[in-house]
Amino acid sequence: MTTLRTVGDVWHEVIEIRDAIEAGRLVGPRILPSGPLMAITGGHGAPTIALIGDDAATARTNARASILTGALALKIAATGGVTDAKEIGFAGTPEMPEASMRAVCEEAHAAGILVAAHAQSQAGVLATLRAGVDTIEHGSSMSPEIVDLYLDNPASLRSFSAMIPTLLACMPLVKLPNDLGEIIRTNAEMVLEEMPAGIRSTLEHGIRLGVGTDSGVSFATHSNFWREMQFLHTVAGLSRAAVLHAAAQVNAEILGLQAVTWRIEPGMDADLLVIDGDTHEDLRQLSQPWLVVARGHRLPQPVADRLDEIDAQLDTI
Repeated sequence: MTTLRTVGDVWHEVIEIRDAIEAGRLVGPRILPSGPLMAITGGHGAPTIALIGDDAATARTNARASILTGALALKIAATGGVTDAKEIGFAGTPEMPEASMRAVCEEAHAAGILVAAHAQSQAGVLATLRAGVDTIEHGSSMSPEIVDLYLDNPASLRSFSAMIPTLLACMPLVKLPNDLGEIIRTNAEMVLEEMPAGIRSTLEHGIRLGVGTDSGVSFATHSNFWREMQFLHTVAGLSRAAVLHAAAQVNAEILGLQAVTWRIEPGMDADLLVIDGDTHEDLRQLSQPWLVVARGHRLPQPVADRLDEIDAQLDTI
């Protein structure tokens, strides 16, 4: 991976890593760090990985603070989530008020920064899109109003919004044995029912569909980006070519980097992932690159740190 956007950091540690890469002290990917989530008291991610704001003025202040610290992306916890669900049906419950989300978007967009939103229901997604959010993480089935706002969103940074499904974050909670409990499993089942419907709507209506993993939650390890691509193929029905297109060109367009990276031609950054195989036949080839070039820095035969026990379980899905 040669470009990385984070969507919810523990604090500002990723900003520090980005700064070290940009200063030449480390070799690494292009990073768009977000800093902590923006959440309400008791909301998704609060208080462990979130800045808390229960009104629009505080939400705006938190957004400004992250931007001044060096964030190049922001993320809102717009609805309840799966892993910290308190009861069955909790995931997708709207949390942050629309006025607060709009304040975050206004501050971010004034700085040229995208805003992502954790949203897992139609009500949550609709409110975030009206507020001007640029990417919906996880997503849901779509109403006609939601479809229209994805395609033409005047409150967003670039007049459109995109959906980033995260099947890898949800499927293992449903498909694999775990001790997370009935509440989390049932909420995961509810969200997983919504994701494929949302993906089908993006394809049907020409909504931009990106690829992301929600790495850091249960079973979604940083070395398994290829599995999200595989699930988009096997579960959502995209061709391998369509998945590769989404992960490269569409992701670049969503992040505003289409003039910088994703294709090989003069004037573009030298960002390459070279494999000894054919991804149009097997997306697992992406897990064992022969060479990575990140903005001209060569990393021959890189080896990722893996969690073998988790990989063995994921292989059974």
